[in-house]
Formats: sequence, C-alpha cells, structure tokens
Amino acid sequence: MTVARLLRVAALVLVAGGCVGPRGPDPAEATALHKYSAILDEVRVLSWPEREPLRAELVAGGAEAVPALVAALESPDPAFVDLAAETLGEIGAPAGRAVPFLAEAALRMGSAAPLRAIERIGPREGGRTIPILIRLLGFEGLGGDAASCLARYGREAAAADRALIRCLEEKGC
Repeated sequence: MTVARLLRVAALVLVAGGCVGPRGPDPAEATALHKYSAILDEVRVLSWPEREPLRAELVAGGAEAVPALVAALESPDPAFVDLAAETLGEIGAPAGRAVPFLAEAALRMGSAAPLRAIERIGPREGGRTIPILIRLLGFEGLGGDAASCLARYGREAAAADRALIRCLEEKGC
C-alpha cells in the first residue's frame, strides 16, 4: 500500500471518526497523517530489528498515529495488518477509535492480532464492534479471543449470550 493509498483510507477514517470539520482536516492532523503514513511505508520494507525504532515512533505518536495505522489495517498483507494491529494495541486507550476497524480486520484476515489489540485498548464503539465480535466467535482459532473481547463490554454485549454459549459448547472458546 503506497503513501497515497494510506492517505486516502486514513482520510476516510478521519471523516468517519468525526475528526474532519466542515472545512476539511485540521492542518496538524493532515501533517501527522502524512508523517505516520510515510513511517509505515518504511516499516513495510524493513526486517524486524530495523523496523522496531520506527514502530516505537508510531507508538510514541499515540492518537496522532491512529489514522495512518487504521489505514494500514486495509492492507492485503496479513503480516502488515498484524503489525499495525499490534502497534495500535501498544498505543492503548488513545487508539480507541480504531476498535471497530480492528474487529473488521480480524474478520477479513482471520487473524487474532487485531483481537488482542482490542483487548489492550479496551471496549469502544460497541454498536459497531459487538456484532463483528459475535461473528468471530464462529471462526476456528479466533473464538476464544473474540469471547475475551466481548467479556470486556459487559452488559452492552448481552446480545452475544447465545453465540457465546454455542461457542463454548461447540468449540470450547
């Protein structure tokens, strides 16, 4: 995924997250988006030891790095999606607006890394996230992680009761 593609997807994230006003994105947000998208492009081509300082820079960027990392979740490369998810998880609560996008990435990629990130960030945007987590209960190897995420939502996830029971009975979530 090129910087241009990351910027387009991240712009959609900013709009969806309510971060863009009627006059367009805040100039500081646009600058941060470009900066962190460029870092992600570098991270993509580096091997593990060389990319860790750049990942640390993304984590240190906190909420400013979130739109670029959410855009990276759209990559067709499972390893890159996992890396973006893990980085969002390390950012923690400031990455809260990424939770529904992480759930969608877990569903699309069949990966547990986005679910582990959701657990680290904490429950957010239940209306968008809970239905996806309920669907993930049926995925082999992901049901337990999805159940852990749903448990963090408490009463808000009451709609998941039947699916959780079925998952426990059939798959041992």
